[in-house]
Amino acid sequence: MFSKDVIDSDEFADLPTDSKLLYFIVGMNSDDEGICKSCKMLMKIHGIKTEYLEELINAKFVIQINKIVVVRHWLLNNQIRRDRFHPSSCPERELISVEADTKIYYTDNEIQSIDSYFTPLSEYRQRDNSEFSEI
Repeated sequence: MFSKDVIDSDEFADLPTDSKLLYFIVGMNSDDEGICKSCKMLMKIHGIKTEYLEELINAKFVIQINKIVVVRHWLLNNQIRRDRFHPSSCPERELISVEADTKIYYTDNEIQSIDSYFTPLSEYRQRDNSEFSEI
């Protein structure tokens, strides 16, 4: 799923078409926490140049950590039931935190400049979050 709050925003509309396409491709190929381990391969398959990934990073729609790409608005785009959820196996997930109010992912470096409450991604599912309750 993709949140209309994200994809109908002016910031998203301003992106080049290939950047938008890459956002959807990465979103569809991410694990249950929004982490895509194969972004470079996906870009090659679909003929998308690196500059379009850089556009997504600069516009703050994805986060790149080492060779993985993380969909910043994953929790707005997706709600996965607890009984179907599988935590990511990527060690980079330890470098990501969730802002309590917006449910947007941030890196530890970005958090220093934001005055809000954050939960490490590795602990986020352990809390009682109503959007993940049993259906």
